[in-house]
Amino acid sequence: MSIGGSFGDSKKTTTQESESDPWDVATPYIKDFLARLNKNSTGVGELTQGQDEALTQLQANAKGGNPYAGDIDTLARDMLGTKTNSGLVRDGYDQFKAQQDPIARGDNVANFMSDPQLRQLLDSVGTDVASRVNSQFAGAGRDLSGKNQNSIARGITSATAPILVEQLNREKARSDAASRDLFAASGQAAGGITSADQAAAALRAAGIDIGDKALAAKDYGATRGLEVESARKKLPVDELSWLSEMLYGAGQLGSQSKGQSTTKAQEFKLGAGFKL
Repeated sequence: MSIGGSFGDSKKTTTQESESDPWDVATPYIKDFLARLNKNSTGVGELTQGQDEALTQLQANAKGGNPYAGDIDTLARDMLGTKTNSGLVRDGYDQFKAQQDPIARGDNVANFMSDPQLRQLLDSVGTDVASRVNSQFAGAGRDLSGKNQNSIARGITSATAPILVEQLNREKARSDAASRDLFAASGQAAGGITSADQAAAALRAAGIDIGDKALAAKDYGATRGLEVESARKKLPVDELSWLSEMLYGAGQLGSQSKGQSTTKAQEFKLGAGFKL
């Protein structure tokens, strides 16, 4: 007799399901939440007194307009109408040039003998020389002689020559300096004219921006009025939106679940047999 057996698999599936009404679990919390919400939601969807007073004041301010609109407009017009001061620079240079041109040309060198102060100095020197020479010849009893006159001429020439040379050199130096001054002044005048024109252009350009601000200032009342009216409409809607979000969140409390599980097990089957 022999005994034998075999193994085999068996499956067992179990389904578990549980469900609870969301409001069953949520009800105590919702009641407490709604009580608190009701306490703090008085006037929700309506303007409070403070909000209404603030908006009313803003509306009054808007109707009054921007008090600086006129001043801004005047400033913009002034800046846009800015004139360059380069004419003053040109006039100054022209006047300086008129004074320096003759000297720079050397007119003073060519006519330096016509200087009245120089003539006065030369006359004084000539008189002194003649007086000394005449005294010498008079002492010798030879005054008014030809030699006396020649001596006076030589003495005057000798005395005035250094003065004339010095004056001539001085006038040449003045002429050279005038030429240099004119050259420097021309460059300075050109720079001054450019700077004046650029400054005027910058002010006119700035006037464009001020002009935009002037227009904005004129529109201040209407723009601010629109903002205030928009706020009057938006504040209640925002509060109602907030309230609806709170209520919706409360409705999500509770739970519901459903699941299924499967298990496997091995079975051992026995068998018996006889053998003669």
